[in-house]
Amino acid sequence: MSEKRKPTVCPPELESYVSSLLQATGSLMLIVDHLSRFELHGPQVPDADPIPETLTRLLNAVLVPLVERFGAVALAQAAVIVNDSIELACEEIFLASPREG
Repeated sequence: MSEKRKPTVCPPELESYVSSLLQATGSLMLIVDHLSRFELHGPQVPDADPIPETLTRLLNAVLVPLVERFGAVALAQAAVIVNDSIELACEEIFLASPREG
């Protein structure tokens, strides 16, 4: 039987941040899945850019209003926070293969 972990007391601001991070990740996964399905059915456009380049171009185009809304400094700080979050998650969360049989 596996041992249950005690719930971690978490500041509401961190809970809100994690919730937003998960929502963003889910939305990006849906977009990538959609782009991948087109790629699986053969090249719709023979010289189409790879998915990471396409997604980067799309996000850069639609997120332009954030520069005016929050300013360059806030966006730079947000980038540092997201990058640090992913780095910490990758260092601390270990992925294991499921048991077979």
